Amino acid sequence: MTNKVNERDIREALQKMGDIFAIKNEKYGNSFEVSVDKYGMIAALTRISDKFNRIENLILAGDNGTDDEAITDTLIDMANYCVMTAVYMKNAGGKSNGKNN
Repeated sequence: MTNKVNERDIREALQKMGDIFAIKNEKYGNSFEVSVDKYGMIAALTRISDKFNRIENLILAGDNGTDDEAITDTLIDMANYCVMTAVYMKNAGGKSNGKNN
């Protein structure tokens, strides 16, 4: 029996996350950090929440997404926002910028 969740596939997903992060940062600039600096952690929460709501709606509707954004793409995006938030907090000394904590 092959495990559906295994180290090789996790490493592949993490590589994909890094690639997507680099592509989007190149395309949009560091808009995530700018928005968290400006509005506080609520900006990070909002982005994560938006992705969660999309995933929830797709799953409850039995939908796998669109050709432009499959549910797996949305899951990777949400994971990226979670990691970006953790990295932001680590580099901010373990906390946000003090706004909306």
